Amino acid sequence: MVQKAKNRSIRLVQTAADLEEVVPIIAGAKELAIDLEFDKNRFRYGFNLCLMQIAAGDVCFVIDPLAQGVKVDPLFPVLENPEVDKLVFAFGEDLRLLHYLGCFPKGLSDLKTATSLLNYPPASLTNLLDEILDVQLGQSAQNSNWFKRPLTENQVEYAADDVRYLQALKVRVMKEARQRGIEAWVEEENAYLDTLSYADVANNEMYRTKDKLGQSEFDWFVLKRLFEFREKLAQKVNRPSYQIFHKDFLTELAKDSSAIRKWNSVKGIHRAVNNSKVRSQLQAELDAAVRDAKAQNKSKSELAIPKPSPEETRRRRAEKAEMERVKQQVFAPLKKKLIADYGENAATFMLSNRVIMDIIGGDKSSLRNYKRELLEKYAGELGLDVEQYL
Repeated sequence: MVQKAKNRSIRLVQTAADLEEVVPIIAGAKELAIDLEFDKNRFRYGFNLCLMQIAAGDVCFVIDPLAQGVKVDPLFPVLENPEVDKLVFAFGEDLRLLHYLGCFPKGLSDLKTATSLLNYPPASLTNLLDEILDVQLGQSAQNSNWFKRPLTENQVEYAADDVRYLQALKVRVMKEARQRGIEAWVEEENAYLDTLSYADVANNEMYRTKDKLGQSEFDWFVLKRLFEFREKLAQKVNRPSYQIFHKDFLTELAKDSSAIRKWNSVKGIHRAVNNSKVRSQLQAELDAAVRDAKAQNKSKSELAIPKPSPEETRRRRAEKAEMERVKQQVFAPLKKKLIADYGENAATFMLSNRVIMDIIGGDKSSLRNYKRELLEKYAGELGLDVEQYL
């Protein structure tokens, strides 16, 4: 058994002077391994970067953006340089955060994609390192509060482990990809990452569409205003909005404003807002929302999301039935061929049930060229007509 190799030293960057010294070193590397530790509405309000880990050469730089004077912006040009290869693993949320911060990385190589196409089962980086490199990592700190300072030794080690082995992992999986003849597939998937933009994606949802279900126009108007009030409070006290008031309490208030009398017995009100001042503010917002709903003639009987007409219901059922028929008669046989040739995990990555339904519905955003060529080839072998879908 290979012990946990310390193949890269760790340098913790917690001052502006240290970062200024480190940036040229990172910028001079031809290949980087990158990962982020963040908090998304778990311990604090919003989508927050807590650590940035970058392996360059023989060093893992663990950069602390929460340290006084440490700004990661000078690293953005390096991350956005397509000439520098950047190894990552399951980088979806990390990419969303970087886009949110105004950084749009290029030249990414997500090794999670490569392992999926190679038919490795869905697994964490820790499990894949054990399986592929025979490297056993220490205790995970994944669920820690990354806002807490000082960082523990275990946290720093865990953060470094997320990048220190990616170069070795790349060598192994890309060698296997070449042997399997799918290297171009991996490259095409990675190139697609450069085209993504999450700049306009909301990372702090005040409410979801399902919160409107069953609500009258009047009650939803009021409830939406209460959600907006909760959001402002959450920002002010820097806590996730769901921790301020539970949405069930707000829903009850929207239907019956007298329910605010239960304030002292309501569970789940955050201690930072559990006071008479906030209660008075909530009462005022509630009263104003009710007045505005009445002034705008919002209906107490009409639903915020109207029930579909019988004709619309029949149309939707027929559409759903047709999509299911195409899925079973056309795409199920194609996926069966993929499974036979490349394995179930790879086939699911390429043609999951969600991807199938998207394609049938006309959304081809996940249909890379290699997938299209494979499906056209299999369709020809099976005598299936897929022209309208591909």
